[in-house]
Amino acid sequence: MGTIDDRTVNYALPLPHQDNRLVDDVLRLRESLNLIDTSLKNATDQAYHASDIAQGLENAWAIRFTEFSTQILRLSARLAAIEAALPIQQNPSQ
Repeated sequence: MGTIDDRTVNYALPLPHQDNRLVDDVLRLRESLNLIDTSLKNATDQAYHASDIAQGLENAWAIRFTEFSTQILRLSARLAAIEAALPIQQNPSQ
């Protein structure tokens, strides 16, 4: 009788079966563990990569925010200087 090839529903990982020989199921379990290990490694690598991208975006936004803040402060200072240089207008109702 051949090996019964039961698999998990979601990832099709090899499962042991009571009618299989122990030596066959040990090999199947090793294969499953190696597939799980590879899948976890890939997921971890992707998470680290996503984290690096997010950090890069955060840094870029922080730089742009600082640049815009500096521009706003400069424009505010110019506006204050212009307003200070304008002659004082009398309120017509007075």
